[in-house]
Amino acid sequence: MTTSTVLRGLEQRGLVGRIRDTQDARIRRVLLTIAGNTLVTQAVDVAEQADKAFWRPGFQDHMFELLEALASFDG
Repeated sequence: MTTSTVLRGLEQRGLVGRIRDTQDARIRRVLLTIAGNTLVTQAVDVAEQADKAFWRPGFQDHMFELLEALASFDG
């Protein structure tokens, strides 16, 4: 998948806009739309919540127990 393909999809979803450079027609400037900025803000919030959950006391021990149980699963 090329950068242009990804950008085209984001543009179609209204998350970014592209404008031509005024001095070089080969250059396209990519800008976040309001919807794109909102989505980025939400994604950062979710990532921060996941990070806090992962690093809370006891969570990693619980995850290791689950991974060990999965590793020993014979099915």
